[in-house]
Amino acid sequence: MRHILIAVLLTMTARADQLRITVYDRAHFSKEVIEMAVDNLSRIFRDSKIDIRVVEGDPASDEASLFIYSDSLTQGREAEAACRARRDIALQIVAAAPRGLKKSVLGMAQPLASTGLNIRVFGDRVRDAALRQCRPHSVVLAHVIAHEIGHVLLRDSTHTGRGLMSSVWTENEYGWMQHALMSFTGNQSQKMRMSLRGAGCPNNAVVTGAGAVDVGDLQATARRGEHSPK
Repeated sequence: MRHILIAVLLTMTARADQLRITVYDRAHFSKEVIEMAVDNLSRIFRDSKIDIRVVEGDPASDEASLFIYSDSLTQGREAEAACRARRDIALQIVAAAPRGLKKSVLGMAQPLASTGLNIRVFGDRVRDAALRQCRPHSVVLAHVIAHEIGHVLLRDSTHTGRGLMSSVWTENEYGWMQHALMSFTGNQSQKMRMSLRGAGCPNNAVVTGAGAVDVGDLQATARRGEHSPK
């Protein structure tokens, strides 16, 4: 009995945290790009002991077009804001980046958003970067999404000097992603899992939006020939 109990405890300890990602795709990516991007995204987060569930967003929902630009935080209120923030992802992929946005920006995140979208990715910028670096579109897309999710779950907008969370990807980063060698660091992974669990928050109820129709894995949806929301 003792050995059985130890085995159960080890299984529970090793169980991955869960992350729900609701996608509002206004760039109309092909089913092949969606399938492969979901595969790559799943691998990236599996390395961090996080299992993702990708669902198709309802384009008629309020959150589908709501992106709130947060004001600067009052000093000392960061933890409170982090606890109020969503613990799931509401991702909008748009066809083109806004005019005037710096060319190197492939996406943006609102790490402390409690409602509405918390990530936007720019389809034209992702496509251009993939062509320029001679990398598969789906691979670059997956890593851009992972980078922005990193900001949300790490609860900040800071960057590292190199790797997945660096501000500008060089040939090194694009080479690593091509060979599935670019993931979150151990410290980043731990912080993201703590955010998903609501560690340190007085109320651990998961903060999520209500804009998703759970139609199953987006990858399976793509294989049926159904694209993301128009």
